[in-house]
Formats: sequence, structure tokens, C-alpha cells
Amino acid sequence: MRRVLSVYGIETSGSVSYEVDAAMKRRSNGIDVVFGQTVPDFANEPFAPVVPENTGLHGHTRIPTPNGSVAIQDIAIGDKVIDASGKTATVRHVATRAAGKTALTLRAPYFGLDQDLTIGLSHGIKITSEIAEYMFGEDSVIVPAWALKDDIKVRHTELASTETLYSLQLGQSTELAFGSCEVESNGMRIRTETRVLNDAEARSFALECKEMRI
Repeated sequence: MRRVLSVYGIETSGSVSYEVDAAMKRRSNGIDVVFGQTVPDFANEPFAPVVPENTGLHGHTRIPTPNGSVAIQDIAIGDKVIDASGKTATVRHVATRAAGKTALTLRAPYFGLDQDLTIGLSHGIKITSEIAEYMFGEDSVIVPAWALKDDIKVRHTELASTETLYSLQLGQSTELAFGSCEVESNGMRIRTETRVLNDAEARSFALECKEMRI
């Protein structure tokens, strides 16, 4: 199936029509796909990702793939990556956002990370703890990165205005693993089965963790 983006920002395929975020770029075989250009056949998700503000992974983040780790900035639509379950997932879309001036860096080996991870303030991290079970009746919850900031394990990072944050849409997969730390592949949270904390819950969770010195 051939899909074309119109100059009005509406993608149409048969009876399917949906709006596309004009600020978003999608990459096909290393080429940005923008209005007026063709979307490849394998980009068959029924919508283009419009990722929330303050989410995304720094371009230098190494993503596990069947052929070894690859910087997320070098990943294109159709590439294969390894998701948090250890399965191979196909990249359906790659979305980018300007990083802004401030992000957060999660420092390895905290959280089970195998690399330092620079992410947007609101990007979700999957946390498994007794506190999650106590507060929310769930073994694991997804917490925005800002709620974990303690200036030791999670620190502020200043970024240049030219830097970019990347998000991946992986079909049925919703998380990536960096070591044993699971992180959202994007901030859309459409298919995740894990409870996502709202801002008030995240603040309460962070306070409880601080009091318990976790």
C-alpha cells in the first residue's frame, strides 16, 4: 500500500485519514519523511506518532538490535530492535523532538542500567519495588524521570539547543531494556499494561522512596 502525506498535514490511505504533527519527522532508510513524500509500505501503523513534550532518548543512546547496539539517531523505519521482553520488534516510526535546554541523566549502574541514559524530563521509567506494591497494588509502575531526580542516581543535564530526543514506535512493544532497566520506547503509552503514574501519584511515590532512602 502506498501512502502519501499531503501538504495539509493529513495522511490518507483509502478510507483512513488522520492528522500528522508538522513538527515530527519520520525516517525511512535514513531519509526524513515529511509532507509530500511517500511513506514506506512497512510503516503500517494506522497513525503517525505524536509524542508528548519532554519525552525521548538522546541521540547517542545505544539501542539493542539483533546485530548489536546501534545509536538511536541511526535507527530508521523498518529496522529491527530487541524490546524489553527480549523479542525482536520492527520500528514502525521514529519521532524526534528538540531536546530543549534541560534533560535528565540516569546514571549506570543505578536502576540496573548498562549505560548512562539521557532522557526527557517526562519520559517513563518502569520501576519494580515494594513501595509500588504498597501504594498502588502493583509490582511495577511507570514513573516520569523527573520524579526520580535526586542529584545522585538521576541528575540534571544541560543540552545544546541543536540536540534532539528520539522516540520509537514498535508496533505491539512499548518498552526497551537497557541492562535490566525498562524504559518507554516512546511516551504515547497506548498499549502498555503497566500502570502509569500521574503527576500527583509520581510525587507521592518519589516522596515515599526518599523517606525509605531507595
